[in-house]
Amino acid sequence: MKRLLSPAIFGLALFFLCTVTILPAPAQAAQDVQSVPTLTKEGLQTLIRDTGNRVVVINFFASWCPPCREELPELIALRAEYPAEQVDVLGISLDSSSQALDAFAAKQGFNYPVYRDDGSIAQAMGLGSIPFNVVLSGTGTLVYSGPGMINKELLKEYIEMVRKRGNAGN
Repeated sequence: MKRLLSPAIFGLALFFLCTVTILPAPAQAAQDVQSVPTLTKEGLQTLIRDTGNRVVVINFFASWCPPCREELPELIALRAEYPAEQVDVLGISLDSSSQALDAFAAKQGFNYPVYRDDGSIAQAMGLGSIPFNVVLSGTGTLVYSGPGMINKELLKEYIEMVRKRGNAGN
């Protein structure tokens, strides 16, 4: 009986190994998810400088933060309402896991660029809580900066105030 059992176990093990080899590994499937780029403090400064004369809305968030997840549809809707020549929206995640952020971003449907903070941005700004939002005029002047959720209507008020002053593009 031992002899029959050993070849049977060997056969099952061989079948299992062949099946594992033929099926794609989970790591290979994860490569289909686009990776969110990491951003440094200097990189953010360059992004802001390169926005031209547009209003810039920066949202600091994390995939694991319930208020952040609740706020994101408002930012996606805001981005859809303004032409790219007038308003830039940037998302900066404080997620420590790039894999968790990549999976979250793939499901979220962002219509604006999203980056993962390398740690230098949150540290330089002294961020104590998220979500945290910043609005800059087209000339780089700070218009709003604060913790907590912000709705689309309030962001639109800041954007329109800046646009009426004439320093945010067309």
